[in-house]
Amino acid sequence: MGTTTGRHKTDKDALAGLTVKDLGEAITYEEAELTILCRKIYSADMQTRHMPVEIVKELYSPETPHTVYIGEVI
Repeated sequence: MGTTTGRHKTDKDALAGLTVKDLGEAITYEEAELTILCRKIYSADMQTRHMPVEIVKELYSPETPHTVYIGEVI
């Protein structure tokens, strides 16, 4: 699912053949063998200027590529 951006308005769940299962404040998938629920502690946009140039050229567009999250397993 990570090779398809959410910006393209695709239904990644359906494309992957996954069935969403509501957990209240979170979701998982019926097909999941294990779900780890985390509380978000920190998030930051990754900045390509801090990455090796060859990685940026190969894997990322000029926009901010991802947001990094740190979470506490609850």
